[in-house]
Amino acid sequence: MPKPLKSLETPADHPNDGRKGGPGLKVENWAAPIAPLLTPASALALVAILEQASAKDTDGRRAPPISREFQVDLRPLQSETPLATEWRSIAAQWSDAPPPAQVLQRKIEILGEILKTHPQWIDGMWISASVTYDLASALQSPADETRVRALISTGQTKTEKCLQANPKHIICKQYLGAMLGKKASLDGIMESIKEARHIEEHWLAVTKQVENYSFGPKGSVQGSVRYALGMFYRLVPQSSMVSWLFKVKGDLDKSIALHRQALELDPPSPCKKLMLAASLLCKGGATFKSAEGQEAAGHINDIESLSVLTNENKLCKEIAPRLQATPSLSCGLDLSRQSPISKD
Repeated sequence: MPKPLKSLETPADHPNDGRKGGPGLKVENWAAPIAPLLTPASALALVAILEQASAKDTDGRRAPPISREFQVDLRPLQSETPLATEWRSIAAQWSDAPPPAQVLQRKIEILGEILKTHPQWIDGMWISASVTYDLASALQSPADETRVRALISTGQTKTEKCLQANPKHIICKQYLGAMLGKKASLDGIMESIKEARHIEEHWLAVTKQVENYSFGPKGSVQGSVRYALGMFYRLVPQSSMVSWLFKVKGDLDKSIALHRQALELDPPSPCKKLMLAASLLCKGGATFKSAEGQEAAGHINDIESLSVLTNENKLCKEIAPRLQATPSLSCGLDLSRQSPISKD
């Protein structure tokens, strides 16, 4: 039986830059100065204490240690069937550019056919949901609103089915939160706040895990979920009333810390740079004159030279000049709200 691949695409290796193990000092680095004094049992106890302390820290200021690669089953896409061969051909053709809507639609159709013959293929459910999310992000015309909402609903159903089969599946948790977030953003601020606690719970659950999964040059699950939470804590109002009513509250310090973690875990992308810049600007009074604003300006300037591999990053690159010209957009900057489909 062939072993499942670790990534949907050829992953970018990141030797010695900390991405595979996550940001921060590793446990063995903490323990090194006192290693001669530790027995094997006490060394294991120290590791356990440090890991528990990191796992309990959910305020966004420190990432838990990431020590394992999340295993997925990609065998249905590795076979020599015509559908799997077509999938691989499309992936190779669009490996360094965002696929257009018609190509994404074809990928969804291929996965739909494969899932008919492999109905219990859990990883096929989130892969289909991820392509569905990409297609929803690619459709920007007001005439596409009905189709976008249908795609989001379909993606939500697929991730929910995945979690019914495996409640601990970190990738399905990430994409369920993403679907709920995109739907809420399209519905307007009140619907966003109503769904906020539910979305936060899914994403925080992922950050508490020690597993990660690489999407290749596009990033990883743990990097992506920190990026999403970074936006979340900037967009949710920092209001005691909102906290009391909806059990959730914005926090710019958390937002900035999470965006920094995302960039430590993953290669830089237009969206990760743009949203860190937005959080910094918001923290700095929406002006480039503040210390935070000066750092934000550097991140915005970096965006022009970065590769665009997804439709979402294409949109981030397009709207970066808007944020540079109008820093007052920073606190409410959200990709869904930049779309003509949005209600805000």
